This record gives sequence, structure tokens and C-alpha cells, in this order.
Amino acid sequence: MEKTIKTIEQIDGIRLTWNIWPVLPTKTDLIPIACLYNVHQPCLSLPCEPIPCQGCQSILCQQSVIDFGSKTWACVFCNARNMLPPHARDITPENMLPELIEGNSTVEYILSKSTSFSPVFILLIDICTYDQERHELMKRGLIHTIKSIPDDAMVCLVFFGTNITLISFAEEDMKSVYQFSGRNMYTKEMLGKFNIGDVRNFLVKKEDKVEQILEAIDNLETDPFSVLHGYRPLRCTGSAFSLAMSLIDGAHFSEASVKYMIFTQGPCTYGPGKIALLEISGSTYEKLDLEESAAYFRNLADKLNASGHSVDIIAETIADIGIEQIKPLVTLTGGCLIMAQDFDEEIKMKSLSKMFEREEDGFLRVGFNVKIQVKTSHNLAVKGILGEGKSYGAGWKVGCVYPKTNITILLENTTTSRPEEFGYVQVITQYQRSDRKIVTRATSFSRMFTNDKSRICAGFDQEAACVFQARAFLMRNFQNVYDFENAIDKTLIRFMKKYGSYLKDNPSSVSLPDSMSYYPNFMFFFRRSLLVQKDGISKDESAYFRVLLFKLITEDAIKLIKPSLISFHYQGDIMPVELDTSSLNPECILVLDSFHNVLLWKGKYVADWVKEGLDQKPEFSFFKEIIEEAKQYSLSLLDRIPVSQYKETNEGKSQERILLHYVNPSQPGLLNTEKIDYGKFYDTLCRFIVRSE
Repeated sequence: MEKTIKTIEQIDGIRLTWNIWPVLPTKTDLIPIACLYNVHQPCLSLPCEPIPCQGCQSILCQQSVIDFGSKTWACVFCNARNMLPPHARDITPENMLPELIEGNSTVEYILSKSTSFSPVFILLIDICTYDQERHELMKRGLIHTIKSIPDDAMVCLVFFGTNITLISFAEEDMKSVYQFSGRNMYTKEMLGKFNIGDVRNFLVKKEDKVEQILEAIDNLETDPFSVLHGYRPLRCTGSAFSLAMSLIDGAHFSEASVKYMIFTQGPCTYGPGKIALLEISGSTYEKLDLEESAAYFRNLADKLNASGHSVDIIAETIADIGIEQIKPLVTLTGGCLIMAQDFDEEIKMKSLSKMFEREEDGFLRVGFNVKIQVKTSHNLAVKGILGEGKSYGAGWKVGCVYPKTNITILLENTTTSRPEEFGYVQVITQYQRSDRKIVTRATSFSRMFTNDKSRICAGFDQEAACVFQARAFLMRNFQNVYDFENAIDKTLIRFMKKYGSYLKDNPSSVSLPDSMSYYPNFMFFFRRSLLVQKDGISKDESAYFRVLLFKLITEDAIKLIKPSLISFHYQGDIMPVELDTSSLNPECILVLDSFHNVLLWKGKYVADWVKEGLDQKPEFSFFKEIIEEAKQYSLSLLDRIPVSQYKETNEGKSQERILLHYVNPSQPGLLNTEKIDYGKFYDTLCRFIVRSE
């Protein structure tokens, strides 16, 4: 089943918590039927219109029943019969439409209509940079971004610090500036009173004004207002964002492909949405109403979502910027959150390059102004969607999606489900491309209902279930870490009681079906992950990891919960190993992938051999090859958004702490830690499960 699950994911981008569905809804009350869907995964593309059902507007797919004699097709979602369109009436079992051929269960249709506007990129640039060196770093990122933006896209520059500067490119050979106070929240009506002229003075086609745009960035200076020692600069992030939104607020840009990009090096300290005090001493967050700040940014994000716009935040700093408060700008719009800690230029620049990657035909790989609808057969109902974006009417809306954007669709069987019949689901997504084309995407799948508990359990996807549970838990508000851990433990005990087998008062008798055997281990690592624990990480890091969990595909999201560990033995054996201290073999190279971090670790013997230069001797060419293979594998893992932090270390060196933080401390004395190991955790679980009530 595991191999089949991975194959289906490669084709359709779906992972289901349960791949065989129970007839009665109560069968999966602990973990519901949930579909983890990769919204923008590459698939078959057709230059034509989809064929819709006249009854429910679902789309003709493999599951549809074709009557070749009458030239009709029956919809499996509403049972309506539809005439095949003229171009499809000559199909036969041997000559089918592409969307009806086995394996083409996910199809994108390139529609004949296009959008009215080219994509719009509004760059909001923080000029309260840390120092001159970091100011130049900011400018290099901005120049890289401008060069990556499509030539026919519209660009707007907004600088902010104590005040807000809006750049006008109205004149042919020169630019002018308009300045606004950073203490206000701006609206379209307020801007109308300032007599700033047509929005087209500020929003210009890149290819027409690229030299002036690059010149404005090259001449960019830091905020002119001095900053006292021990104080933060006046940074009006919230005010600047409201001004940028008001600039294009109106019917012309509603539903257009608009992306705001915030480049910042610190928290908002002035004006609406204030997150940090000016005085540095003490906590960044004390004495402020942060709920009011979060509500301010959420209100902005709600408006952006309604317009189909998105926000990217590119943060480079050594201190918190208040991600917990500003994250709705990303989570409600689908944008990217790049956190280049310690001003890591490599992470920032590579992440920006990934964000602007293009397909062979030249358009960006990102989809804009995305709307999602889910169709189901009579025996299923949609209970909601978790992930980036927001519900609208009977669907879901998000400003943009990337090739690895993922959402969770919650399903529930209805009272009309029957054993041995199928339930049908179709996810219909519409989005805009950067070349102004409009695309409709349809992913269709079905699963069988049964009363057989063993078959239901055999179809359990442990990784998908763990990622879903993590997302569901993070939707709840816990008072402290202890309450969070307690909730995880109680849920896990209930799960094992329901699906496991055991004898009363006999802990050693507890067992789970093979398809569920790793689930307790996944939840153990979730319990001790940075998604749950708060010690040793900043508020920004905690919020950042939670944002990532809701965005990433299952394969990547599970690494935030339980990182992968691959062993490269010097004799050539390569295999995944347990995330455990027992895997720290001095004869091996280990590659840890926690998504945020990729670490290449050399065991003591391997490090000593390299130090002695054995890898440079011809008779030890095999040793050199395994080192190079481990290095190449590590670097291949960095091909993601955001780009991971990459480190290399040896046993006993300082960066080894990254690996030691994640491994299960099964061997006493090897790690100085108060964390419980998995063996003791599992034994305690079993004692709770089997004890007499």
C-alpha cells in the first residue's frame, strides 16, 4: 500500500489519511478522512476548455460514465446525463479524449480567455537597515528581484522608515517622490485628497522603466532620522502596507495578479500595527497590545484575500520581527515567508531565485488569484479546508500557489454510503499565470467504502495522518506546552485503544497493524518538535515553523515533525536509518534533513580519515566517491522554497548540536538531556492503554 500511495501522490498530488473508507462516519472519528492536496503540482496540460456537467459544473473525468452509442456521459457527482460536445462525439474506447485516458486523473486546461492586466509587483522596502553592510545586502536582493520579475509586469516601489516614500515615474527621464507620514493607516479616500495623480505614475511596466527602477534602488539611502543608542529605529511597516494597498484599491485591480513583497530587517515600531517598543531593553513584546497589532494585519490580509492578492515577506535580521503578528499576510494569501537569520545572504538570494523560477514557455511557476472548489458524490460531504487562504462561499480562495503548496480537504461520509461502493471527489482549481492565461485544473479520484475494519486499517497513511494531526492540533489554542503534550498523549492513547490489540493489564501485548505501527513514533517526534516545544527558540522561529507546516507538501511537512536521516557508510552502503543516537556510527556520514536545516555529519573515523588525506589517495577512491555522493545528496535537498540552511560538521564539533537536538536519546550517557526516549514513552503509553478501568 505504501508504494501505491507514493505513486498516486506523484500523479495526482494527493495523500489521504484513509485510502479505504468506512461506511459509518464514527469509524474514523479520531482521524477523519482528510485529503492533503498539492494544489499546483505539475501535470498534463491541454490547450482547450474543460467539458462541464450541466447539473453541478463538475468536469468530465476518468470516473465519468461514457455512453458511446448515445454520445452522452453521466456525472458521478450529481448523476446528470450530459451530451458530449461536437469535438468529442467521435470518441471510442480505443480513441479517447486525453482526460479520459488512464493515468490522466489530474489535468490542467489552458482557457481561451486571458486576464486584462499583466501581473503587478509592489515592493515595500524597509530603509531602517541594520548597518551599511546590511543596507547593501538589502539592495542586492532588490536588484536581483527586479531582474527576475517578468518584463511585461507592472512594478511599484514603496520605501518606508519613519515616513513613507512613494516613487513616481511619470516623467520620461526622471523620477519624483511623494512622502507620507508613517503614523497613519491609509485608505483610498485619503490618498484621493493628496492629489498624487494617476496610479499609473507609480505603477509602471518593468521593461519601459527598468533603468529608472534600478537607479532608484542603487541610490537608495538609509532612513535619515538618527537612532539613539539603545533604541530601535522608527519603522512604519503597517502604515506603509496600508498605503500600498490603498494605491491600487479599486475595481481595476480586484481579481488581478497582484503580489506585494516586503523586504525588512526589523519589527514595526511606529504607527498602526506596532509590534515592538522603541527602547531595546526588555522584551520586544512586553507592554504592547499585540492582539491589536495582529488584528490590524489580519484585517489587511482579509482584504487582500478578497481581492485575490498575495504577500511575500523577506526578512533578514538577527532579532525577531514579529512574525506571529504579521503572518496572516502570508497565511491568508499564500505568499512566501523567507527568514534569512543572521542576514544569511545565500538563503535569501537562492530563495528569491526559486520564487521566480519559470516554466519552459517563460511564465512563472507561481499561480495567481486562486479559487478552489471541491465536488463530491452523494455519499461524501466536504467539512472544510485547512491551509493557506480562506473560505469564500462554497469554495476556497488564496492569492497565489507554488508548485509545492499544499492544503488539507476534510471529508465525511454521509448516511447514504454503502459497502463496496465508491465515493468520488473532484478538486477544481482556477488560477492565473504570469503570461495572463487563465487555467482550470481538475483532480479526480475515488475510493471504496467497506465495513471491514482490517481493510480500513490497511489503507491508513501514517505520514499523511501525522501531518494532518499536527495541523489540526496547531489550530487549537493551548495555554502552555504541558497542555499541548497532554492533548497529544490522550489522542494517541485513544487511537491505539481503538485500532490496536492488547490484553488487559499486559503492556507487552499491545500491537498495531503494520500500516499503523510507525504512527506512535511520528507523534512522539511531533510532541518533541519545535512545532510544540518553545524552549531554545525565538517567537519568530516558532511562528515560522508553524507557517511552514500548513504550506508544505506531505513529504516535506513530515520532516518538520520527524527529520529524515540517511547513512552513507564508507564501504558504500546507503540507507535510511532511525533518528536515534544508535545511528551515530563513527564509520558513517549522516545527512539530516529537517527541512529548515540540512546537515552533513561525519563520524569520528570518517573525519580522521579525511584529515589524514585518505580520500585523496587512488587506492581509496571508493572512500572519496561516498563522500562526494553524500555531499551531492545533501545539496540536492536545498532545491526548495524557502532554501534550507546547510551545514557540514564532524562528530564532536559545535554544529553537531543540530543533529543531537533531533535524535532520540535511546543510549544513556551519550546525550546530556532530560528528554524522555521513545522506548520509555511507548512503554508508558502501553501501560495506560491496558490498565483496567
